[in-house]
Amino acid sequence: MSRKRRGISEILSAVILIMAVVSSMAIYVSLSRERIFVNMLSVGEAVKSSEDKATELLTKILVTKTGKNSTAYLINYGFKNVTIAKVFIDGNKTAQEFDTFLLSDVNFTNPLGKVLPALSSNSTIKLFVNQTFTDRLIMITESGRVYELKP
Repeated sequence: MSRKRRGISEILSAVILIMAVVSSMAIYVSLSRERIFVNMLSVGEAVKSSEDKATELLTKILVTKTGKNSTAYLINYGFKNVTIAKVFIDGNKTAQEFDTFLLSDVNFTNPLGKVLPALSSNSTIKLFVNQTFTDRLIMITESGRVYELKP
């Protein structure tokens, strides 16, 4: 009788071991599928972000500075509106107050705020920052594109 019980317990332990391995593999496969799906979404977002960056095209014409403020003249020759998310002065200080104006607005009475509209060729924008800088002015757009302006 004792041999029969040993045989049953060995078979039972083998079955339990197989069930544990199969259940852990099922959990692993389901978590792997979930992770792959999350990575596929992030790849799609990366492609969209790179498309947004490619359509944002700004170039500087002139950068001036005085003791109290800084001004940059830019041309937006891209296909979409460019929204400036942040302006950094000398790499460490964030400019809190800045406005953009169309250069056709001679008296600068209609500020556009922080939005640079998509303009036809040879249209110029004035970026006015209410702080001065010593080395460089860095603009970061909403899509993450970085523009560095030096005098």
